Amino acid sequence: MANRVVMKQKMKDNPFITYLVDERKILLMTHDTPSQDASAAGTPMGAQLEHWLLTIPAASASAPHKRGRPRTLSAWHMSLAVLLCLLHGLQSQLEVWRQIAFYGVGYLPALPLSDQAVYDRLEQDGVSAFQSVFAHVSQWLAQRLAPYENRTLAPFATAVVALDESVLDRVKRWVSWLREVPDGDSRLLPGRLVGLFDVRLQQWRRLDVLLDANADCKVHARAMLSALAKGTLLLFDLGYFSFPWLDELTQLGYWYITRQRAKTRYQIVHLLYQADGVFDALVYLGVHSSDRAGQLVRLVSFRLGSQQYCYLTNVLDPATLPIVDIARLYGRRWDIELAFRELKEHLGLRLVWIRLGSQQYCYLTNVLDPATLPIVDIARLYGRRWDIELAFRELKEHLGLRLVWSAKLGVIYQQIWACLILAQLLHAYQVELAARAEVEPCEVSLALLSRHLPRLLQHTADPMGFLLEHGRAMRLIRPASRRLREAPVVPLQQVSSPPPELLQPRPAHSAHRKCGSRYTAQS
Repeated sequence: MANRVVMKQKMKDNPFITYLVDERKILLMTHDTPSQDASAAGTPMGAQLEHWLLTIPAASASAPHKRGRPRTLSAWHMSLAVLLCLLHGLQSQLEVWRQIAFYGVGYLPALPLSDQAVYDRLEQDGVSAFQSVFAHVSQWLAQRLAPYENRTLAPFATAVVALDESVLDRVKRWVSWLREVPDGDSRLLPGRLVGLFDVRLQQWRRLDVLLDANADCKVHARAMLSALAKGTLLLFDLGYFSFPWLDELTQLGYWYITRQRAKTRYQIVHLLYQADGVFDALVYLGVHSSDRAGQLVRLVSFRLGSQQYCYLTNVLDPATLPIVDIARLYGRRWDIELAFRELKEHLGLRLVWIRLGSQQYCYLTNVLDPATLPIVDIARLYGRRWDIELAFRELKEHLGLRLVWSAKLGVIYQQIWACLILAQLLHAYQVELAARAEVEPCEVSLALLSRHLPRLLQHTADPMGFLLEHGRAMRLIRPASRRLREAPVVPLQQVSSPPPELLQPRPAHSAHRKCGSRYTAQS
């Protein structure tokens, strides 16, 4: 049996920026894993993905051949096998081997290789094939989803993205050396994912894998800015809150909406609006010369029930970003991405308070103009930050990323990359179905869509038409369980505009406190 493979080479073309702390053994799955409903390889989705992968060899054919025996199993062949196994719901390396050795991959014939030969190749190969497929699929989806892009979300912004991270689940002690690791030890965490998610298109922009699960998230956040256009609106949670980070975003030309950390002191520069429990003002964060921000911020606060919400933004014009939109936008904060650029002219931040019933909300943003970002939009946008959390959940629970195939880093990267490709397609299908059904994307259950779409692709000629007709009866299209934050609408004529001379930065100073990870205390 032709079961030999070439000698190990250094893994190349890693699509993720990976920061190694130490190489951890995770979980070597050498046994079968029961699969869920399968999707036929000949379905439109499978055929489309297969088409993209099968175009890769032509692009790599011109690459110079290395000395020695040619490989029997190429990298793109292996990548296609992994992707098709995930499409079928097959969740182990053994299934990849069976696909290659007994069934064949696409139009490619079966290769009589041993299981160990396939395991070794999974470890040796990089993920350049997955990277090429993801680029092709993302480009194709961008064109397909263009008519459905939600431009009503912060129309002043170039894009609306959410920045967040998610720790991979704690590993089981199925490897001998892990049995001696005490509970709560960080070595039980295989790493974390840091992502940027496009809120308007519901598509992943970038996903990095960091093996240090306890690193300070604000350190790697700067690296995530590298591909974002100026004018992008960023949505992120309190884990990223720091004076230097907020100043830097404004200096680089990015808009943002975030929450205000409790007990943060500030100096009011100009009061935009205050009435009926709503507070909207331009402030400087920090009152001590040893620790203060340099940029003006807009602070928005209101109350809902017994809870107070405070948001920060650098969109200073209330006409651009009304209060009612601030909360709604922050609700979209889990859709994410940014860019590192040369320092730009300092802009300001804006402070807004809102009270609804006995609940108080407070937000920060560097969109200083209330005409550009009204209060109602601040709450609505920040509420969309949860989109990325749901996207992480889709990757880990419904696409099998919770079950890591191997203890080998190369195999882990391949599995994550393949899951990311499938997630792009599922999110795109969700957006298109929601647009045609005239509902919000969050009203289309992504969990049910990932469960039933493979079956529909196999047995239905027009899955989209079937879901449009029966989706509500199936409860796949249903009212979203997500709570929508409603903020008051403030008439612009009641907003007090600040004089231009107030919109100037002040000297900043950082106390340089040592910040740990948000996950340090987790077991």
